[in-house]
Amino acid sequence: MRRRWIELVLLAAGAVLVPGAGQAQLPAAPRAIVAPLSNQVPSRVGAEVHDGFMPIVAVTINGKGPFRFGIDTGALGHFRITAETAAQLALPVGREVSVSDPSGRNSRTVSLHTIEELKLGNTVFRKLEGTSSIPAAVVQRQKLAGILGLDMFRDFKLTLDYANGNVRIDGERLRRGDPGVVPFTRGDGFLNVPVKIGSGEHLLHLDTGNSTAALALPEDQARMLTLTREPRSIGRARTATNMFDIFAADIDEAVSLGGVGLDIKAVSYPSPGPIGNIGSGAFRKLQVEIDQRSALVRVSKPATGNRH
Repeated sequence: MRRRWIELVLLAAGAVLVPGAGQAQLPAAPRAIVAPLSNQVPSRVGAEVHDGFMPIVAVTINGKGPFRFGIDTGALGHFRITAETAAQLALPVGREVSVSDPSGRNSRTVSLHTIEELKLGNTVFRKLEGTSSIPAAVVQRQKLAGILGLDMFRDFKLTLDYANGNVRIDGERLRRGDPGVVPFTRGDGFLNVPVKIGSGEHLLHLDTGNSTAALALPEDQARMLTLTREPRSIGRARTATNMFDIFAADIDEAVSLGGVGLDIKAVSYPSPGPIGNIGSGAFRKLQVEIDQRSALVRVSKPATGNRH
């Protein structure tokens, strides 16, 4: 039985890129087979972090590389890889899935590739599934060979340290009640976290692949905020069936997650999906810990100078 993905491509001016939540989406992938960490020693690798963009790490695939991959918590499944890299590695083609836009119409069939072994730091992942359907805007702007999706890390605590430019994978667990720790829910597979904006609380996708804006909301929610400037057009989004304008406006609202203030001065709208979206630009000088086993997230201010 074929499983349906959802596809949305964002076309925008200037620094606007395709957010992870707008890419073709893979339903939850089979569990990757992960080689045990030696004595549970955590894997920490250096990450390339540019202002507002997803962290980039070096991986090897089937013993070859390194290749530049972004870590996108707004992408489901194990990975996305460029067609050129898939061809270079001669990745075998596996089962087919059906891709459509958010309306569910205009579906098309794409094939999944299989990676036998992917190594990130001292962590080895085996038997991974992914597609070579990845928007050119993502690849070109950050010069990527691919992205790693949310399902890669569901058996670990993933720490994205934007302040120090590193990524950490370990077996530790977050604990409810600890400072800054908040629960997340899984809506359509995505991580949804409670973000306080002004006096209200919004459930937003946590999407590190969103380089469009630190904060994106549905239009009706965005217009309820205190805007300090008139909205301005920043580009257009395209689905398989229509195109629509994207706007941004400066806001005068405090934004926080788990009691930690986020450096957000503007909102874009409409969001890529039916609920809002918070991207990498929100976490400058912070670190984000994601524990999928416990369904918990923590944002904190790390000690600086802890680079890989």
